[in-house]
Amino acid sequence: MAGLLALLGFLGAATSLVHALQFLGVLPFSLGAYRFFGAEWLAALLWALLAGMYAWDIRKIWMLDSDAPLILTLLSVMSLLLVGLAIVGESSVKAILPSLAVSALILFYGLLPRTRTTFGFHDSGELPPG
Repeated sequence: MAGLLALLGFLGAATSLVHALQFLGVLPFSLGAYRFFGAEWLAALLWALLAGMYAWDIRKIWMLDSDAPLILTLLSVMSLLLVGLAIVGESSVKAILPSLAVSALILFYGLLPRTRTTFGFHDSGELPPG
């Protein structure tokens, strides 16, 4: 379970890093146009930061930290927000599609009950005291 979660995190980090390099113009191949409100350097910085956060969370997953699946799920939501901003910023959907697919897969897998129970989350239906 943790291995698959770490693999999905690695795929998220890899797609984020590829998008960062594509927004910088370093990678010569792309599936479409990359634009981000005329500030492609900002998009590259945000994608690179997201890739670093994915790498940090992969380490937490391997150490079986109980917060790691939740953090990975939040990172996938952040990635989906960046995808949405990139599309609004005139990037083509086809160009951003790999991140969209990987982030949706991470979000789906991270929210499965089996993933949550593997890392120690038990939904009892009761509110925590306090």
